Amino acid sequence: MWDMSQVTERDQLLFNIEGRISRYGWSCYYIFGGAGPPWLYTIGLVESFGHPELIIFGLDQSSSHGLATRMVERLTSEVQVTTGRHAGEGLDGLPVAYLEVDRAYWREPSDYFLGWLDYYRALERTLDQRALQLVWSDEQGHLPWDERFSARLRHLQPLLDVPPQ
Repeated sequence: MWDMSQVTERDQLLFNIEGRISRYGWSCYYIFGGAGPPWLYTIGLVESFGHPELIIFGLDQSSSHGLATRMVERLTSEVQVTTGRHAGEGLDGLPVAYLEVDRAYWREPSDYFLGWLDYYRALERTLDQRALQLVWSDEQGHLPWDERFSARLRHLQPLLDVPPQ
């Protein structure tokens, strides 16, 4: 019998992630309130579908989750995506790009995937640490590396396909 008074907030969080992965094949974390832009990343895509996790920067929680849900549906239904700094088929008529996240972002001092790492450490499982950054375009369809990309949005999407400096 479990003594529920001994269950920590972390334990509850890990149980919730496990429940969502068991039910849907994936879960996600939304991180906000720090010095940089907010971000969302998935947990479970590698385990459940053999697909890299997704990370999305600079959107509010609802938009991030909605975009992640739509993209997970596409990616897990055998839709092939091309990675790299070029526009791909987007959503709602606007292009997106998928960048392969450099492995340095899985290690300290980066904190982008701490919940993912904590979850799989708690399970004592070792999985391949792979992720794709879904990069969204501005209202005119320009991606962040395009000089025409909106200056007011530029700070919202750090690009993780190159190692940190």
